[in-house]
Amino acid sequence: MIARRWLAVAALPAVLAACGAADTDDAATPSSIAMSLETDATELRALRGVPRVAVEGIVGPGGRPFFTTARLPHMTQGRCGLCHVRPLDPAPAATGQEAIVRTMHVDIPSRHAPPTTMNCRTCHDGNDLERLRLNDGSTVGFDHAYRLCVQCHFQQGRDWAGGAHGKRLAGWLGVRVVENCTACHDPHAPRFAPRAPEGTPRIPRTIRNTHPGGRR
Repeated sequence: MIARRWLAVAALPAVLAACGAADTDDAATPSSIAMSLETDATELRALRGVPRVAVEGIVGPGGRPFFTTARLPHMTQGRCGLCHVRPLDPAPAATGQEAIVRTMHVDIPSRHAPPTTMNCRTCHDGNDLERLRLNDGSTVGFDHAYRLCVQCHFQQGRDWAGGAHGKRLAGWLGVRVVENCTACHDPHAPRFAPRAPEGTPRIPRTIRNTHPGGRR
């Protein structure tokens, strides 16, 4: 019985290659199969209605493009421009505005880095608070916050693009849509709070004599 099963499995690649040979001269390779599954234009039902934007400047494995969830539809606080009608002061401490900034934003934690390392202008564009400032002086919208994050957190950005960090929505087939960095991390306090470890899952043990796969 075991020998016949092994022969059937061993012959499977040859069968698949023979099926593909009828359509093309080159047999389908595992990498081409994975690419066709991930870039399939068929929309998964779970992704319908999910606001998303195409990822810019970063590609996934094999150079394939992918999408990330839009940030703006989920921002619950008021737009920055409703209060900040003028550019931010580049040196609020020198002008005595630092205390005012802390008072107005008391509900926004500032635990990303020490104040001597980062302030509001490190990430927010001082001339347009609706934009984020990159290291090269260019700006991006909040939907593309990942471009700001990966400048410092490049290892996490590499894993995010490759699929080892973050969460992919719906499933592993079809259009690839992953959560934006700010969907899981608070940009002002990105570190997750410590959590107590949970116990192992309680799965009833199967009895070899009664399990269908255990019979010979």
